[in-house]
Amino acid sequence: MASTRIAELSSLIATHTANVDAYLAAIGSSSPSFEPGQASNTLSDEPIAVSRQIILDATDELHALMLGPAESASFAEIADGTSLNESMVRRIIRHAASYRIFREPRKGFVEHTGASKFLAENHDMRQWIGMDRAEVVEVGRASLPTTVEDHVSFMEHDFFKEQPTKAAAVYILRWILHDWSDTYAIKILRVLTPALVENSKILICESVLPDPGSVSTLRDRTARSMDLSMLEFHNGKERDHDDWVELLHVADPRYQVISIRQPPLSRLALLEVGWRGDAATLA
Repeated sequence: MASTRIAELSSLIATHTANVDAYLAAIGSSSPSFEPGQASNTLSDEPIAVSRQIILDATDELHALMLGPAESASFAEIADGTSLNESMVRRIIRHAASYRIFREPRKGFVEHTGASKFLAENHDMRQWIGMDRAEVVEVGRASLPTTVEDHVSFMEHDFFKEQPTKAAAVYILRWILHDWSDTYAIKILRVLTPALVENSKILICESVLPDPGSVSTLRDRTARSMDLSMLEFHNGKERDHDDWVELLHVADPRYQVISIRQPPLSRLALLEVGWRGDAATLA
């Protein structure tokens, strides 16, 4: 009898979970837990990175299979409910699907995944504000699905001016600072500070240039070419680890880099930055 897909997925999960468990035991690290203080960055260690990804992919697929068939909609139907044409809808959704946000079970038709359904329905995903130029905000408002309009909004904002939304838990800057030289990147970071409160977080999604000799010549060449392209196009720059730490410190010493993480094969890293609001704590 041929093995079923759910059995194959179950086997994959068991095999690679055993790999992860053995590695954690070998290095003396505790097993993943929901208990306070048990979070660990060791799950991203290179020896188990592939196994971890296989587990995540397989559990995601198995979860979807266990939920059973889902309602689907065509790209044309989705476009009819927005101000975007079908081609634009198809391009955006297929990009999201590459991150497992939506899926296309058959050509031209879209279904929810666990991630897209979570984003649409989870009550913790409240009060998200997208900020950009007026013409971008106009498109965002026109294309916003009714299922998220109660907790996602758009606001016109010039990031060289003071941030109007105060005391948010998280501020996200994605592919913004690499467009600008240090002088202007520092201005962007400084005008954000009046909005921050103790324990505010800033998530910066940007490239982090590799250290010389740390990656293949091909990957290094791609990263360095992007750096020079930013210089040519905008007088901007890509930055390495030390550049990011220095940039944030010069902008304001109260910015504290908590972590810089880059998933395997990802072009972007995630810089998690904290804020120490009490000036008296500065060294």
